[in-house]
Amino acid sequence: MRRFLPFFLILLFVHSVVGQVITTNPALPVADQQVSISFNAEKGSGGLKNYTGDVYAHTGVITNKSTSDSDWRYVKATWDENIADCKMIRTGQNSYVLSIKPSIRQFYGVPENEEILKMAFVFRSSDRSRTGKETGDKDIFANVYKQELSVAFEKPAKSFFYVNAGEVIPVTVNSAFSESLVLYLNDVKFAELAVQL
Repeated sequence: MRRFLPFFLILLFVHSVVGQVITTNPALPVADQQVSISFNAEKGSGGLKNYTGDVYAHTGVITNKSTSDSDWRYVKATWDENIADCKMIRTGQNSYVLSIKPSIRQFYGVPENEEILKMAFVFRSSDRSRTGKETGDKDIFANVYKQELSVAFEKPAKSFFYVNAGEVIPVTVNSAFSESLVLYLNDVKFAELAVQL
């Protein structure tokens, strides 16, 4: 027997988590803190898969003053520049990390009166002949959260789906600025976790 399971998290904000092309640490980055961006070159467009040279992040931000997701602001360097701040550190054959510090705001040089909504990325080879993008040759984005209660489901990625009776569903939830998380199944509480602040 199959059942349709809606998941409800009774908290103020629920957001989608970044896809698997990149992950962030912390999972829910905020503008005034540092963040590490991990890039998996095997995912997305795969344009940098098994590349052995240096990889750089072409990166900027989407702010409340951007007109669309293609309106990157405060881009760290032009497409032709290989700068040290944007050089990815290789952590495996197809994995890389970029440290954005001392904070997202300071790294990009965004004024305090402008709200950072997303970080935007295209990863590229040092000679610009190869790129790593999202599936469909799209730019890669990582949400930047307000310094307030924020919650995101990492697993399951969909809020509604079918499962077989007795099937185990792993659930991973990330939160910032919360004291506890409560998970409901069909309006019945079945999990609660105190968050260590």
